[in-house]
Amino acid sequence: MKNSFRILFLSTSMGLGGADNQVMELSSRLKRRGHHVYVISLVKPGPLEEELQKRNVGYQSLNVNSKLFAAPAIPKLVNF
Repeated sequence: MKNSFRILFLSTSMGLGGADNQVMELSSRLKRRGHHVYVISLVKPGPLEEELQKRNVGYQSLNVNSKLFAAPAIPKLVNF
């Protein structure tokens, strides 16, 4: 794609909620359009992780035990 973008979605979880499904659908559609898409979940991997992998969307979990302690994990995103 001539004008492809690097897109990062940051999710507080990748459970079965509506927002999580929207992230999955949007990321896979953007990937099909030729963009470089990556999804990062702050907490431990959820049920949609496997689906993202099937759709060939990059995924990583920062494995933060609580959303309240997510701030120290943010520097891990710098290299994206």
